[in-house]
Amino acid sequence: MTITQTAPIVSVCMITYNHEDYIAEAIEGVLQQKTDFLFKLIIGEDYSKDSTRSICEQYQQKHPKIIKLLPNEGGNLGMMNNLIRTLKACDTQYIALCEGDDYWVNENKLQLQVEILNTNKRFSLVYSYQYILQNNILNKNINTKAGTKTKQNIIQGFIPPTRTVLFRNIDGISSFLNQFPNHPSGDRLLCYYLSHYGDFICLEDHTAVYRITNTGVWTKHNNIDRITLSLQYYFDFLHLVNEPICKKYSYDRLKKFIYNTSNWFTPKNALIAYTIGIKRLIIKGYILQTIILTILSIKFIYLIIFNFLTFKFKKH
Repeated sequence: MTITQTAPIVSVCMITYNHEDYIAEAIEGVLQQKTDFLFKLIIGEDYSKDSTRSICEQYQQKHPKIIKLLPNEGGNLGMMNNLIRTLKACDTQYIALCEGDDYWVNENKLQLQVEILNTNKRFSLVYSYQYILQNNILNKNINTKAGTKTKQNIIQGFIPPTRTVLFRNIDGISSFLNQFPNHPSGDRLLCYYLSHYGDFICLEDHTAVYRITNTGVWTKHNNIDRITLSLQYYFDFLHLVNEPICKKYSYDRLKKFIYNTSNWFTPKNALIAYTIGIKRLIIKGYILQTIILTILSIKFIYLIIFNFLTFKFKKH
């Protein structure tokens, strides 16, 4: 493609920590992009204990006009603070995200997404479908809902696949995130901020791979921890947002938690998940949500016991 700009219009924000087995594939996925504009890759390397930094340095030396490496000399910052400082270094019209253990598989990803935002001013972010890689098995099923998403959808809990997004570099992003340096879900907060400036649109194509490992910030947790932490993080988010509409979605989110645990887990593990979920909400001081979840849990436990006794009665 013929380059029509003299300066990059896209910055790819890539944060990485202890990704020596994956970082090269992540970088190569960016370098393979075919565009009619310039782009750059900003790598926030967060004091890895393995050879991640060395690998990044080698790529930076080979591609000095594309790659900017942000090494960290003072010790590990943590995911959120590393994300904030890397975003601050992104000074282009658009920003794309890809963490160091994920990778892109569509060489036209940036071109297609930039074209969408260039021609549709009502959108602040474009995302896409993703593949999921776990235990060397690539799941090619569509696992992301297509269509347009609004601020209401974000408050309800929707988060586009992080490694697939490209968004407008709107003033104040880093300053907003900097208010919550210890929040565990930077992508949710980022999407909430961007949703004030436009809707989100889905590019109905697979552009990236989400790699599930045992060492990822999220994927290292077991299934029960994931579903209960997800519940806690959602109410942490609602507490920070503190919009009147948030109250409307609290009950819906608790019902969804009960529904998912009852369908994904055995009755025994579902009961464990209820107990852990209630404990997490109590510790965070979400009293009303704790009461509602307890009532919903008791109702479900009653149904389990009733069905069990009915089954035994029929057998006899």
